[in-house]
Amino acid sequence: MEGRITCEHIDTIWAAAQLKHCSKTVHDLLPGLVKHLPAPPALHLYSLLFKMEPKEHTEQTLFLASALIKFIWTKGGAGAEAGLIGLAASAAGIALHKCHSSTENSGETSGQ
Repeated sequence: MEGRITCEHIDTIWAAAQLKHCSKTVHDLLPGLVKHLPAPPALHLYSLLFKMEPKEHTEQTLFLASALIKFIWTKGGAGAEAGLIGLAASAAGIALHKCHSSTENSGETSGQ
């Protein structure tokens, strides 16, 4: 794939983002890059960010997370299992469940 960013490129960029001397510069560039990525590298970046410990996050990583979540929601499919939302949830180990509307729930009785 000539001229396209791959998951391997994302690994290299992520490694650079972990270096103390250039971390800020790399993290400043990533949110703007996200909206131009194909789905697999964007989801790969999401999975790398998801693996970080909460105490390791900075303002920049939270801004990147926001950009990635926006990307996933805007590029996702209509159904819970469709599109990038399903892929991202699967990659993060999150089970998707169909929510019932309030009108569907209004006729149900609690049998518990």
